[in-house]
Amino acid sequence: MAFSCKGCGAPYEASNTNGVVRCAYCDTPCDEKFCVWCGEVIKQTAEICPECGVRQAQAPTKTSGVLQELISASATGPGKEWSATLLLCLLTGVGGGHRFYTGHTGIGVVQLLTFGGFFIWWINDLISIFDGSFRDVNGNPLVKTEFVSSSRGVQELLSDIAKKRHGKL
Repeated sequence: MAFSCKGCGAPYEASNTNGVVRCAYCDTPCDEKFCVWCGEVIKQTAEICPECGVRQAQAPTKTSGVLQELISASATGPGKEWSATLLLCLLTGVGGGHRFYTGHTGIGVVQLLTFGGFFIWWINDLISIFDGSFRDVNGNPLVKTEFVSSSRGVQELLSDIAKKRHGKL
């Protein structure tokens, strides 16, 4: 997807820093950028993409730089958490707990009243969560996030972020 520079008319291209769009010839920054999720052209000041609804990463400030990078590193897109949905299905599946969590309240009530559709519906949901076909109420797939394991530790994660910020990773 390309659009033209308002100054010289040359095509803009996406740069490597935070999706900022710059002129390929005169290096003028544009008042538009690409969405970090769907790639649609949006306003530079947009916090949320009007096309896909994903919150855009903000430039880090002095006080919130590392915190902002931790948040953006864990955000992989829209959708409910896969592991939470799986745990709810395993622990409260016949009661429809995972359906309430993903926004399917009507189906959750029916599962609650019928013991997970006499266990058949519950088993079907469990299989669909494992194979990745289970969706939330908005049609988004479940999101698998990377957890900080005890072997890696928060200190190493912060070190990796610092190296990334200084271009050493």
